[in-house]
Amino acid sequence: VYFGSVGNSPDTTPDAVLTKTPAEQNARFGRWLATSDLNNDGYYDIVVGEPFANTGLRDNGEAQFFFGGPGQFDTTADAIVTKIPAEDSAVFGRRIASCDINNDGFGDAIVTAFQADNLANNNGEAQIFFGRAGTIPDNKVDVVITKDPGEGGANFGVGVACGNVNGDDFNDIIVGVHSADNGQIDNGEVSIIFGGTGTFAPDSDGD
Repeated sequence: VYFGSVGNSPDTTPDAVLTKTPAEQNARFGRWLATSDLNNDGYYDIVVGEPFANTGLRDNGEAQFFFGGPGQFDTTADAIVTKIPAEDSAVFGRRIASCDINNDGFGDAIVTAFQADNLANNNGEAQIFFGRAGTIPDNKVDVVITKDPGEGGANFGVGVACGNVNGDDFNDIIVGVHSADNGQIDNGEVSIIFGGTGTFAPDSDGD
């Protein structure tokens, strides 16, 4: 992590170094990253994916949350989430996006597991963790979305981004499904799930 400064480019010496704790061979900590202010304290937070972590099962994956703050950056993870139920080769954390999708002032984290067997083999899924004051409880997923109807090998979540695409003050979720058989084998598709207030329980096949 390199801190910015007024009037100068960041120096080339890292101001903080984040690593997976406990260390694990081939976990691939840092394979994907996202930032937003998850606890609405005025400091951006970092979500780090490690999709090949053996959390419960081989390559189930996990994501670690590091909250920003004044002064020295805390290099100890403030929260850790994994795919529950654990699933062999789900690669949870291979793709991550973060923004406020329910317009409550707290950034939210979208963590995908595009090889999850949700409705079909390797259909894929995305798990949404709402930001809130304090800390995000470990493994307390708020919403799970997937490709519906399920399709074997669709890989829902191989790409994910968020932003306000319809101008309604809510950020929306854009999910890539690159192996969906839409018209042709593996033609691919993109699903857009509109953000909203309340519990944000979108229909799972997008808007």
